[in-house]
Amino acid sequence: RVNFVRLLHEHGRLREAERACRHALASFGGEPLLHYNLGVVLEDLNRAADAAAAYEAALRIDPDLADCLYNLALVDEKLGRRRDAIRHMAHYRRLVGSSAT
Repeated sequence: RVNFVRLLHEHGRLREAERACRHALASFGGEPLLHYNLGVVLEDLNRAADAAAAYEAALRIDPDLADCLYNLALVDEKLGRRRDAIRHMAHYRRLVGSSAT
């Protein structure tokens, strides 16, 4: 299901990707990559607050999901949540090493 959502996303079928991801989450809600992928799709749909919520859901399941932390930091910045952005980016950098940007 994760791959199906990614394929739809890669082909620009964002609304279908969102629906497929939400359908998969109804069955497999404990899968952090589904929440993460939903966040990516929502970001591309210019729904930053919804994307942040999806990333946060992924991190509740897997707090060390590095790509999710990075994306959430960027979304936090867009939403004016600077303190959260700094916190998420710091966690990301601890995970991947000090050379991360």
